[in-house]
Formats: sequence, C-alpha cells, structure tokens
Amino acid sequence: MNNNALKNAKIDAVLDAAGAEILKRGYLKTSTKSIASAANITEKTLFQYFSNKLDILKQLIARQYMRLAEKLREQVADVEDVYEQYLRFSVCYTQEIEAHREFFNRPAAIYRGLTRTSRSEENPALQNPVIEVLIDIVQKGVESRRLPKDIDSLLFVYTYFGSIDYLNRSYIFDLPEVNPEKRHQRMMDCAKLLWSAAEQFNAGGQGGQDVELMARLSHIADELQLLGNSITRR
Repeated sequence: MNNNALKNAKIDAVLDAAGAEILKRGYLKTSTKSIASAANITEKTLFQYFSNKLDILKQLIARQYMRLAEKLREQVADVEDVYEQYLRFSVCYTQEIEAHREFFNRPAAIYRGLTRTSRSEENPALQNPVIEVLIDIVQKGVESRRLPKDIDSLLFVYTYFGSIDYLNRSYIFDLPEVNPEKRHQRMMDCAKLLWSAAEQFNAGGQGGQDVELMARLSHIADELQLLGNSITRR
C-alpha cells in the first residue's frame, strides 16, 4: 500500500469512527478525543489529517454524499429516456435514504443547526454532488423538450429534495402504520408528482414563468402537509 492509499485508509477509518460516535452521542457531545479512541489512534495523529471536529463532520458529510452520487450516476448511466433516468434516480435515492436513515434522518437536524447561518462555499450542503446528478437530468429534460425551456433547474431540484427529505425525516411518517415500504412509496409518488407538475406546465410547448412554476410546486408542498395531517388524525 503506497503512502496516499495508506493516508486515505486512515482518513476513512477516522470518518467511520466519527460517524459512529456522532450517531451515538450527537455532534456536540462528541469530542476529537473520543473519535481518536474509537479509531484506535492518538488525538495527535487525528490532527494530522483534520484541523478540528467541524472539519471531520464536513468531510464525513461530503464522503457520504459523494458515495451516494456515484451510485446514482451508475443507475442512470445506461438509460436514454430522461424520464426513466429520473425514475431510476428517484428509486435509488429514496431506497438509499431509507436504508441509511440513521445518517439522513436523525443527525440531519444537527447538521442543519450547525450550518444554518453558514452560506459560504465551505458549506458541504452547497457542494452536494447528489444535487448535481439531478440537475443534469432536469437539464436533459429541458433539452429533450420534456420540461419547459425556462424552468429553473435549482428551483425544481431544491423542491424535490425538500419534499422527499421531508417525507423521509418527519416523525409523522415514523408512526407504526407507516412502514418503510409505505414511506418509500410516498416518496416515489411525490417524485412522480413533481415531474408531472413541471411537465404539464409545458403544455403546448410553451415555456413558463418561474413564478407560476413555483406556485405549482408550492401547491405540492401544501398537499404533502395535508397528507401528513391526515395521517396523524387516523
């Protein structure tokens, strides 16, 4: 094993340990000392690879999303039809966040609280490669005229992730009657609804105004809230 491979292996070991510690204790109660101990290295060695605890957290988030993005790209690589690409992306994404809810669900509040006021380029949430994969699909939808030419790709993508992540994260969908299969189906229904709203907006081949598209997507968000309320009343 060469020096770079050895270094990367040590970094991965620290990130694995950090992820386990943060899930167990929460970010604020996790120390670099406890991370080093869990990784079977000294704290001094840990600081050879990371500048501080926040740096560890950023790299942990970045690694998780990078791995997910690679898997998503593999899912759509051999598909020509853009809507089929979108469906494959959605199936893989929703399955992954369901399978790893301990990362994408419970600690999410910690990560958001930590970075809420941070809008710099250093914020890993703003460099999420998963977002780039979906933006590419949306842009292909525009090029193939399946989606309106004036669609705001970022608006669609952020609405997508906001809605899907809400369905995965909300306590409403953790109720006993909502099993993982039902939760996954709700996420897929939401993904299809979002695409349909954008696609139907292109009726007659006319490009639309962002404000009208936003109104359609906001309506979907309202429907999701009503869905959640109906579940809690049952």
